[in-house]
Amino acid sequence: MAALLSCIHLRAPKPKPAYPKVLTGLGDHVRKRRLDLGLSQTALARRLDIGRDTLCLWELSKTQPPIRYLPRLIRFLGYDPHPWEETLSAQLHAYRRHHGLTLAQLSARLGLSKGLLFDLEGGRRRPTKRTLRIMREIFTKESATE
Repeated sequence: MAALLSCIHLRAPKPKPAYPKVLTGLGDHVRKRRLDLGLSQTALARRLDIGRDTLCLWELSKTQPPIRYLPRLIRFLGYDPHPWEETLSAQLHAYRRHHGLTLAQLSARLGLSKGLLFDLEGGRRRPTKRTLRIMREIFTKESATE
Protein backbone atom coordinates (compact mmCIF):
# COMPACT_ATOMS: atom_id res chain seq x y z
CA MET A 1 0.00 0.00 0.00
CA ALA A 2 2.82 2.42 0.89
CA ALA A 3 4.49 1.75 -2.48
CA LEU A 4 1.24 2.54 -4.25
CA LEU A 5 0.82 5.87 -2.43
CA SER A 6 4.36 6.97 -3.27
CA CYS A 7 3.53 6.68 -7.00
CA ILE A 8 0.51 8.98 -6.87
CA HIS A 9 1.18 12.62 -7.74
CA LEU A 10 -1.59 15.06 -7.16
CA ARG A 11 -1.64 18.00 -9.51
CA ALA A 12 -3.78 21.05 -9.14
CA PRO A 13 -3.42 24.44 -10.71
CA LYS A 14 -1.72 27.04 -8.58
CA PRO A 15 -4.17 29.50 -7.11
CA LYS A 16 -4.25 32.78 -9.03
CA PRO A 17 -3.01 35.79 -7.08
CA ALA A 18 -5.80 38.00 -5.87
CA TYR A 19 -6.47 40.85 -8.25
CA PRO A 20 -6.61 44.05 -6.19
CA LYS A 21 -10.08 45.60 -6.27
CA VAL A 22 -9.02 48.73 -4.39
CA LEU A 23 -5.56 50.19 -4.89
CA THR A 24 -4.57 51.26 -1.40
CA GLY A 25 -0.79 50.98 -1.50
CA LEU A 26 2.13 50.80 -3.88
CA GLY A 27 2.05 46.99 -3.71
CA ASP A 28 -1.53 46.91 -5.02
CA HIS A 29 -0.58 49.14 -7.95
CA VAL A 30 2.40 46.92 -8.82
CA ARG A 31 0.39 43.68 -8.54
CA LYS A 32 -2.45 45.10 -10.69
CA ARG A 33 -0.06 46.25 -13.42
CA ARG A 34 1.85 42.96 -13.34
CA LEU A 35 -1.35 40.93 -13.65
CA ASP A 36 -2.69 43.24 -16.40
CA LEU A 37 0.50 42.56 -18.38
CA GLY A 38 0.34 38.82 -17.67
CA LEU A 39 3.75 38.78 -16.01
CA SER A 40 4.79 36.34 -13.33
CA GLN A 41 6.43 37.62 -10.17
CA THR A 42 9.66 36.00 -11.31
CA ALA A 43 9.55 37.78 -14.70
CA LEU A 44 8.85 41.16 -13.14
CA ALA A 45 11.48 40.65 -10.46
CA ARG A 46 14.05 39.97 -13.17
CA ARG A 47 12.89 43.06 -15.06
CA LEU A 48 13.25 45.21 -11.92
CA ASP A 49 16.55 43.51 -10.97
CA ILE A 50 15.27 42.35 -7.57
CA GLY A 51 14.49 38.99 -5.97
CA ARG A 52 11.08 37.38 -6.41
CA ASP A 53 10.62 37.20 -2.64
CA THR A 54 11.31 40.93 -2.40
CA LEU A 55 8.66 41.66 -5.03
CA CYS A 56 6.21 39.40 -3.20
CA LEU A 57 6.75 41.34 0.05
CA TRP A 58 6.23 44.64 -1.79
CA GLU A 59 3.02 43.41 -3.43
CA LEU A 60 1.66 42.23 -0.09
CA SER A 61 2.68 45.59 1.49
CA LYS A 62 4.73 43.69 4.08
CA THR A 63 7.70 45.91 3.21
CA GLN A 64 8.15 49.09 1.22
CA PRO A 65 10.74 49.41 -1.53
CA PRO A 66 13.82 51.49 -0.75
CA ILE A 67 13.66 54.90 -2.37
CA ARG A 68 16.28 53.95 -4.99
CA TYR A 69 13.79 51.49 -6.55
CA LEU A 70 10.90 53.95 -6.82
CA PRO A 71 11.92 55.45 -10.20
CA ARG A 72 11.94 51.92 -11.71
CA LEU A 73 8.53 51.17 -10.22
CA ILE A 74 7.11 54.48 -11.45
CA ARG A 75 8.41 53.73 -14.97
CA PHE A 76 6.92 50.21 -14.80
CA LEU A 77 3.55 51.57 -13.66
CA GLY A 78 3.62 54.49 -16.08
CA TYR A 79 2.57 56.87 -13.28
CA ASP A 80 3.40 57.81 -9.69
CA PRO A 81 0.75 56.19 -7.46
CA HIS A 82 1.34 58.74 -4.72
CA PRO A 83 -0.80 61.83 -5.15
CA TRP A 84 1.00 65.10 -5.78
CA GLU A 85 0.58 67.35 -2.80
CA GLU A 86 0.38 71.10 -2.55
CA THR A 87 2.56 71.64 0.51
CA LEU A 88 6.28 72.22 0.07
CA SER A 89 7.15 69.39 2.46
CA ALA A 90 5.03 66.92 0.47
CA GLN A 91 6.44 68.20 -2.83
CA LEU A 92 10.02 67.73 -1.60
CA HIS A 93 9.23 64.19 -0.52
CA ALA A 94 7.47 63.46 -3.82
CA TYR A 95 10.45 64.81 -5.78
CA ARG A 96 12.88 62.63 -3.81
CA ARG A 97 10.63 59.58 -4.25
CA HIS A 98 10.19 60.18 -7.99
CA HIS A 99 13.95 60.51 -8.53
CA GLY A 100 15.00 57.89 -5.96
CA LEU A 101 17.10 60.36 -3.99
CA THR A 102 18.10 60.27 -0.35
CA LEU A 103 18.07 63.48 1.66
CA ALA A 104 21.87 63.62 1.35
CA GLN A 105 21.72 63.26 -2.44
CA LEU A 106 19.07 65.96 -2.81
CA SER A 107 20.90 68.31 -0.46
CA ALA A 108 24.05 67.92 -2.58
CA ARG A 109 22.03 68.52 -5.76
CA LEU A 110 20.44 71.68 -4.34
CA GLY A 111 23.49 72.89 -2.45
CA LEU A 112 21.47 73.04 0.78
CA SER A 113 22.21 71.36 4.08
CA LYS A 114 20.75 67.94 4.77
CA GLY A 115 19.38 69.21 8.10
CA LEU A 116 17.55 72.06 6.39
CA LEU A 117 15.95 69.69 3.86
CA PHE A 118 15.02 67.28 6.66
CA ASP A 119 13.26 70.11 8.49
CA LEU A 120 11.59 71.45 5.33
CA GLU A 121 10.33 68.01 4.31
CA GLY A 122 9.05 67.37 7.83
CA GLY A 123 7.25 70.73 7.89
CA ARG A 124 9.36 71.90 10.84
CA ARG A 125 10.83 74.93 9.01
CA ARG A 126 9.67 77.39 6.44
CA PRO A 127 11.93 78.09 3.47
CA THR A 128 13.63 81.42 2.98
CA LYS A 129 13.23 83.27 -0.31
CA ARG A 130 16.74 82.10 -1.30
CA THR A 131 15.89 78.45 -0.57
CA LEU A 132 12.65 78.70 -2.56
CA ARG A 133 14.53 80.23 -5.49
CA ILE A 134 17.14 77.43 -5.46
CA MET A 135 14.48 74.71 -5.36
CA ARG A 136 12.36 76.38 -8.04
CA GLU A 137 15.39 76.67 -10.36
CA ILE A 138 16.40 73.02 -10.14
CA PHE A 139 12.84 71.67 -10.24
CA THR A 140 12.01 73.86 -13.26
CA LYS A 141 15.25 72.90 -15.02
CA GLU A 142 14.67 69.19 -14.48
CA SER A 143 10.99 69.23 -15.47
CA ALA A 144 11.99 70.93 -18.76
CA THR A 145 14.38 68.05 -19.59
CA GLU A 146 11.93 65.22 -18.75
